Amino acid sequence: GRAGTVAFGRFLANRPVMPEKIFAAARSALGARAAGRHVLAIQYTTHLSFPRRAGSGLGPAHGKVPGLLHPLLALDSADGTALGLAAGQVWTRQPGKVTARRKRATKDKESMRWIATAMSQGWNLRQKL
Repeated sequence: GRAGTVAFGRFLANRPVMPEKIFAAARSALGARAAGRHVLAIQYTTHLSFPRRAGSGLGPAHGKVPGLLHPLLALDSADGTALGLAAGQVWTRQPGKVTARRKRATKDKESMRWIATAMSQGWNLRQKL
């Protein structure tokens, strides 16, 4: 509910709370829950706005552009049970214009998050970057 959302936002607003630590703790807890299961890994991106954390990767970069969260969620393929967070990235877009996407290498595109998140799990994607 709303109270939980506000409480979670306050938790994230604390300086010692770092996304890398949250992802690492979640990943270490996932191993036992995923053992012996066929696991689906689902990625998506959502927008976040934590104005008090500007400059930390959790706040707006410029104007009204929010931070972005790209998690990798693990689900049990048999029944859809959410097993936990396997990995993730949090970043804020940089201000200014960017080169047209067709003129940039994959490694220089924001969409690299899809590949980087999968690779963080040791997956071999056999793709030239």
